[in-house]
Amino acid sequence: MQRRLTRLFGKLIATITILLGLFVFTTATALRQQSSAPTPPSRTPNPVGPTDPRWQRPPPNETDVRSRSMTKAVESAKEDTRVPLTVEIIRDFERLHAIREEKLVRFAASDAPDFKQLAHAASEASDRANHIKLTMPIPLSKGEQKKKAQAQANKEEEFAPALAGLNAAIKRFLDNPVFRVARPDDTELRTAAAQDLEEIIRLGARVNKLAKKMAKAAGSI
Repeated sequence: MQRRLTRLFGKLIATITILLGLFVFTTATALRQQSSAPTPPSRTPNPVGPTDPRWQRPPPNETDVRSRSMTKAVESAKEDTRVPLTVEIIRDFERLHAIREEKLVRFAASDAPDFKQLAHAASEASDRANHIKLTMPIPLSKGEQKKKAQAQANKEEEFAPALAGLNAAIKRFLDNPVFRVARPDDTELRTAAAQDLEEIIRLGARVNKLAKKMAKAAGSI
């Protein structure tokens, strides 16, 4: 009987030892897994995309920066437009000079005048003068404007006087010192330039009209 009890007691001790070993092993494994697992984030990061408020709301001072950039771009564009405009005016002056030298003067000295070519040249002279007038206006006094309007209303030159007048008006306009020398009192020169410009516009249209008629009569149109 005593041996049986001793044997049972030994089995009980062995079982308890095994159970304790399993418990210690399981506990150690669990602790090891907890220590190696990554720490979960304290909060979920906000998505970066169209739904993110940061996309819909500019950062501080960005509006001011954009406004200043746009203002600078507009000012830059305004400054840039001056260069092409100056080039255009210079081109107008060059073309008026070329029209006079290559078309009007040669036409007067030609034995076989080309009225069609003259009509185109006179029309271009009128257009160039009008562009100069609109781009860099040279003011006339009200009295001078009325006087010129009256003279134009009472004057319908024939072909030869109109052609001579156009040639002379272009020469006077291009030779005017107001375009080359800055003077403190250049009112008279400006007035003269404005009058010549008006003459070029008017006589250019007149010569164009008469030259077309003569070209048609000659059968060249």
